[in-house]
Amino acid sequence: MQPHRSHSASLAVALALFFVLTSAPQTVAAQTRGSSLASSLLAMIPPWTPVAPAPLVDPGWQSWDPDYQMQNAQLHATPGGGRALRAAQAMIDQDIVVRGSCYDWIHTVFERAGGRWDDAFRGRIERGPYAQAQDVQPGDWVLFINEAFGGDASHTHSAIFVGWADASTRDAVMVSYPGGRRDEPGRYGTYTLTRAYRIVRMEDAEPAPRARHR
Repeated sequence: MQPHRSHSASLAVALALFFVLTSAPQTVAAQTRGSSLASSLLAMIPPWTPVAPAPLVDPGWQSWDPDYQMQNAQLHATPGGGRALRAAQAMIDQDIVVRGSCYDWIHTVFERAGGRWDDAFRGRIERGPYAQAQDVQPGDWVLFINEAFGGDASHTHSAIFVGWADASTRDAVMVSYPGGRRDEPGRYGTYTLTRAYRIVRMEDAEPAPRARHR
């Protein structure tokens, strides 16, 4: 905002000088000199350029902040992905526990979101092919080999993709449940998606309203 105030102040001084020089009684030659001086001062003021708002996506520390990532994801998600993200956030906010596996928790999230879902990508756990960074969208249900726990086919995990903390290293901010029938709600975490073998995506179509029985 400082450049805007500086420009306004300069413009006000130039205009005041212009009126003083041109409105006071003076000879034709003096009026000419005053008008030329005022024009010169006005020409020295740089044109005002509006400052564009900062983009929401910030490659700095905010990319690792789950609250920032969730806000960003819901703004840019497809209608289906947005429903999945809102359902996941509501379950976390309400401390809803689904005792079972990580798969069970996300299945409940998708059921609460409503609508139909299907595979957007599918490979083999052991040999791939594995999804690329551009294959994943906010709100996707991603099944992957968990590199933090052994990094082999016996250590898989399911989580909902929120956003990239660092796309170059495939580090993603995600929402999931720890599994093991723990008495805990879902939570945010960071996972490496170098070997994501399946992506399940919520369709955009809204769920059909339930029939009312009389």
